[in-house]
Amino acid sequence: MANFFKQIFKPKWQHKSEDVRATAVSQLSDQNPEQKDILIQVLTNDTSDKVKQTAILQISQLDHLIELSHSNNKSIQSLAQGRLSDTLSIENKQNWPKDPQQIRDLVISLPNLPTISELVSQITDQKQLAKIAEQARVAAVRQQATVEISDEAILEELEKAVKGKDKGCQKIIRDKLSSLNEARERQAMAEAEIIQTIQAAEQQAKLPYQPLCEAKLDTLQTRWNKIKADANSEYQAQFETALNQCKQIIAEHYHAESEKQAQVEAHKDAKEEQEATITLLESEQDGIIEQGDFNSPALNALLKTQANRWQDSCETTKPSKSLENRYARVCKSLEHFIQAKDTLEEKKEELQALLNSETPDLDALKSFLASLNWPSELKEPELLTQAHNALGDAQKEQRRVRSNLKQDCKQADELLSKAEEMLTEGTLKGIYHNLRQAQELMQSWPNERKINKRLRQLQYKFKEMKDWQDYAVLPKLEELCDRMESLVDADMPLETLSSQLKQARNDWRELGYGDNNYGQALWHRFKDASDKVNERCKPYFEAVGALREQNLELRKSIITQLTEFVEKVDWEKADWKVIDKLYKQSIEEWKQATPVDRAEVKKIQDSFDQPLHLLKDRIKAERDKNTQTKQDLLEQSKELLSLDNLKQATDKAKTLQKQWQEVGICHRRQEQHLWKEFREVCDELFGKRSDQWKEQQDQRETNLHQAAEIIDQIKQLAQSDVEEAKELAAKLRELQGNYGNLGSLPRDHYEALEERYREASDLVKERMSELKRAHKAKQGEALVEKLRIYQSISTKSLPEDEATQQWQALNIDDDKLGKVLESAWSALLSGKSSLQPTTEDKLRELCIRSEIIADKPSPDADQSLRMSLQVERLSRGMTSGENQKETTTSLLSEWLSLEVPSHNFDEYLNRLLVALEYK
Repeated sequence: MANFFKQIFKPKWQHKSEDVRATAVSQLSDQNPEQKDILIQVLTNDTSDKVKQTAILQISQLDHLIELSHSNNKSIQSLAQGRLSDTLSIENKQNWPKDPQQIRDLVISLPNLPTISELVSQITDQKQLAKIAEQARVAAVRQQATVEISDEAILEELEKAVKGKDKGCQKIIRDKLSSLNEARERQAMAEAEIIQTIQAAEQQAKLPYQPLCEAKLDTLQTRWNKIKADANSEYQAQFETALNQCKQIIAEHYHAESEKQAQVEAHKDAKEEQEATITLLESEQDGIIEQGDFNSPALNALLKTQANRWQDSCETTKPSKSLENRYARVCKSLEHFIQAKDTLEEKKEELQALLNSETPDLDALKSFLASLNWPSELKEPELLTQAHNALGDAQKEQRRVRSNLKQDCKQADELLSKAEEMLTEGTLKGIYHNLRQAQELMQSWPNERKINKRLRQLQYKFKEMKDWQDYAVLPKLEELCDRMESLVDADMPLETLSSQLKQARNDWRELGYGDNNYGQALWHRFKDASDKVNERCKPYFEAVGALREQNLELRKSIITQLTEFVEKVDWEKADWKVIDKLYKQSIEEWKQATPVDRAEVKKIQDSFDQPLHLLKDRIKAERDKNTQTKQDLLEQSKELLSLDNLKQATDKAKTLQKQWQEVGICHRRQEQHLWKEFREVCDELFGKRSDQWKEQQDQRETNLHQAAEIIDQIKQLAQSDVEEAKELAAKLRELQGNYGNLGSLPRDHYEALEERYREASDLVKERMSELKRAHKAKQGEALVEKLRIYQSISTKSLPEDEATQQWQALNIDDDKLGKVLESAWSALLSGKSSLQPTTEDKLRELCIRSEIIADKPSPDADQSLRMSLQVERLSRGMTSGENQKETTTSLLSEWLSLEVPSHNFDEYLNRLLVALEYK
């Protein structure tokens, strides 16, 4: 009755019916504490999944679900986590908490859910993330929160909090702090680079223009373009200011250069104007001389216009001395032309009157011609010619003396050619003499315009070159005088002073100028100063003299040592490297022993040359011999290229290389050539060897793959379904033969391959042993059956026909054993043999003897009998010289000759079979 009432008042959530319980649970809510406890009790104890699923759906409070998700009850934990996953799914995102602190607390307490990462991403506050990283239950959440933190101070505090607790977060923090440090360092470096670039630009802006200014500015601009993204506005303004200043400096420089270039162009134009003026006037002069006449007013106007042109160009650029002289000469010549013609026109009637008189006044006529001073370059008018003819017999005689016009012109032309050649070479000495001789020859032939014109041109060129020499050399001579005078009181070491004295004198000699008064004056000035400097250098000259004496003695000592060495050296055992070094050292020490008085050196030079040349000849002979030796080695190396055995060839080449190194001194150039050729031969030889080795290596790699395949085949053979040991052995031998015929294998794989090969072969051998043991066991069973049949015949317990049929059905593979059995069986059936009576001791003895020959242990009880049998066998062998040994077949024959014992037969038979390894 009590149970009845219990059933009546039992809550429906405890009803027997699953559906009733589920309906009752669906009416509960976790907001009611009592109902919450019931829901948890249902989740804990109810056996129905449907009821549990209903109960978990009734829990809507996240804190209740989180608490259940960490329950020790795996079932409740799973249901609660599933409910949380649904509640916090992406589809229900609108129902998620909005307050960051609530999300933080939720994330910290939640188990591992699919959307927990999304919840963490809702939080941006660094401190909230730090709490999650420190307190969250899920490691992945802690690490995600740690990754989201970027505040360095918070990371440092968090590192202290998780140290030793969460290695994953700790590693992330270390990496982030390291990255922040690196970023800070990069920023500092970038800022330093910015500051350095600005300072470099500002420094450049303070400097005047330099040739590499633009290149430096381009470099700075390139540097700035790379870093300006990291620069603030203040830095950018600083750089732009400095940059503009640099550009301004460059612009000002180019403006100044432009003005300077304009000046240069102006000077150039002025110089060209001066040259053109002179050229025009000289051309006009040549034309007048060639034509023999001119228009005085036109020529006078030309001179005035060209004078204005010359004056304008001189205001821009002062002409050179040579140009000034040329201009003055041509103007003076043309003015002379005008004056002479104008004078002749004015006094023409007066001259005509003198000529028309019956007795011309020769003195007046001569005076008139002298005052007229007609230019020799111009053709004389007829009137003047008449005047010259009237001067008398003296002039006619002079003309007759020089009547050989052709000879004079030829001689003058030769002289002018020599002068022209000397002018081309720049040699002034002798030119004046040639020009003077040509001028004297042509004075009588003013009408020979061609030669006279050439003479004038060469005279102009000579004058111009001489003027240029005056202009170029005299300032240098003045400079040399100043330099020498500055040395008189110069404060410098006497050695330096004497060197500069010598150099100045050499410079004066090279200039070689002193053929005018001013040059001679400069020479006396230079000589006076050089004498004073020479007086100051006397102590140094005396010291140098003493040094010359010392060096002379040193050279004599070198001669003595060198001569003694040459006389005493054993050329057959000579160390040629030492001799070669001595030869070079002697020459070097001889050269270093300077200065030496040249006169004294000439006296001892032969004494030095004689032993030195002997050394040189000996060294040359040794070099010749050794060079030939290396030539022979080269030829031997070339012969190696034809050898088929490259290993033998390369070994021989190594020997030749060693011999090459042992050869002594050689001629350097020839040795270099021979060595280059020898090395090329060796390189070719070793290259062939390398190629061969590569082929062998490739073959080894091929063998390696084939070996691995064979080993795999051997392993597969061990697991094959072959049941015959002989067949397995044949296949193993075939694979082992293939393995053995592979050839060489890579050394670094050889031991591992051999180990794998042995292991695989051992597996097959073990398999063969198992098959042999199984076969032997079957043979043992057949042997036992044959023995039982044999015994049944002897005891007549089995009809002979049936026994024979059973006997023949059994097969023994061992030929010897089979013959023994068949012989005994035939003898037994034919009645030719009779079985001897047996005892248990006899069977025991047979077993022990079989164990002895099989080297198998005997039972402890039979140890003394075994010892006796062994001693007996030993004694019998020593006394009778018996060499025959007992065998399995002999023991089995003896066993078959015995009658079947009445008892313990199986025990001894088993011992026999074990000893004979048939069991």
